[in-house]
Amino acid sequence: MKFVTNYYNLNKKQEDIDFVNVNMMGDSKLFVNPILLEESANEKFFSLGKRKVESFFKVVFDLYATENKEQALQNMFDHSKESNANHFGFSEKESRGNGASKHSLSNLFDTVLDTGSLRRDIMAQPVSILVFAHDFGPDRMSDLTVSILKKEFVEYTLAEAKKLNIPIEPNKVSYGEYWDYETASWKELTERWIKGADGKKLILTPKQIVSHKYGFSVDDYIRKVVWVWRKDYHVKNKTSLAQPKYDEYGELFYDAPTVETLRTEEVRKPYAGREGKWKLYALDMTLKNPELYTQYFGNTTANKTNKNRPLNDKELTDIIKKG
Repeated sequence: MKFVTNYYNLNKKQEDIDFVNVNMMGDSKLFVNPILLEESANEKFFSLGKRKVESFFKVVFDLYATENKEQALQNMFDHSKESNANHFGFSEKESRGNGASKHSLSNLFDTVLDTGSLRRDIMAQPVSILVFAHDFGPDRMSDLTVSILKKEFVEYTLAEAKKLNIPIEPNKVSYGEYWDYETASWKELTERWIKGADGKKLILTPKQIVSHKYGFSVDDYIRKVVWVWRKDYHVKNKTSLAQPKYDEYGELFYDAPTVETLRTEEVRKPYAGREGKWKLYALDMTLKNPELYTQYFGNTTANKTNKNRPLNDKELTDIIKKG
């Protein structure tokens, strides 16, 4: 392993630096978390990052809603590229083809627009895309966030390098495209660079904006919100999934279905053979009770406890050492 601090002889530990002390010869199972951008000590990420990312998703959704569907999907998938320069994600990445993801996102947006029952301002947010769009997980969301904020990441990297006397290469190279907030378009970024231990460009990441796991997911949403409602629904309506029982006085009452019963009867059987069954189920349940997701979204974006909080220095170090 070649950590940033060791490779450049900085004589510092993770707690002494603002960025993640990554192993430059591999990837760490870390992801840039769009919810945590406001936690960064860096002024650009703190003041502009979250707003810029959210504006990108709004532009994409608005384009889609005005029948510029292909342009909307190109913005999401064709311009933003997988990033390896920050050494995050999975070393052995699964297929990241865009076809399935484009189809899934298109279905999600079509559902939002056709039904009119889900709040557009919420459903066009990065949290909602990850919860409902099949084949759109933390790795892809992290890469997309880095692409949108590529200019800010590169500026941050060069500033940290200058501060710590990390060598900066004299020539300028292309970093690919970044999202220009003012023109609402992708633009090419050419700038000086830092040569990592692998001989390639290195991008440093503020440690306050990364997670090992996102604090939001379709599994989390279903478990914490959807199934709480479904259990209550089955009991109140005395459905076949609610178990009739008698108390010690002979009074009839109904037990809520177990999680395993809900998993089998509401997901596995009805959605058998369908790709992305959990996200399809979550979306269908949300259409039946839109307030479910409004509640979950509000709690997720406002609550920085548990997984939706910056990792501490020990947690970061442990994760990076595991590789």
